[in-house]
Amino acid sequence: METYKVGSTYLVKFNTHSDVLISMMVLLETEKAFHVRWNNGQNSNEQWLDKKTVNDYIFVEDITSFMKNDNKWGSVETKKVKTSLIPCFICKGFGTIPDTSSTAGNKICPRCNGAKMIELIVGTNN
Repeated sequence: METYKVGSTYLVKFNTHSDVLISMMVLLETEKAFHVRWNNGQNSNEQWLDKKTVNDYIFVEDITSFMKNDNKWGSVETKKVKTSLIPCFICKGFGTIPDTSSTAGNKICPRCNGAKMIELIVGTNN
């Protein structure tokens, strides 16, 4: 069983018969559960998972420290980076911003997507 860390991103798959890999970022951890973000482009979502349920996912790789940049020759260069979670600078860590056009009064922050925290690159390992 892999130990998941807050702020880290992992490639996982649901079962041994699946070829589909899913990117999962651990946002928060309590004694009995993880709050995770499933990274799926426009369809990304967040949910709470019981720690026993997380064990149903098969750990493939920790991808926290990888960032890809295309170089001028067309190949992909991979760099390892150190990141740190900080409160979102748009919503000030609340997860929502004022919305005067709706009766709700607030909408989800476009920067952190309601997660309240964002990743900050603090250095590279070359």
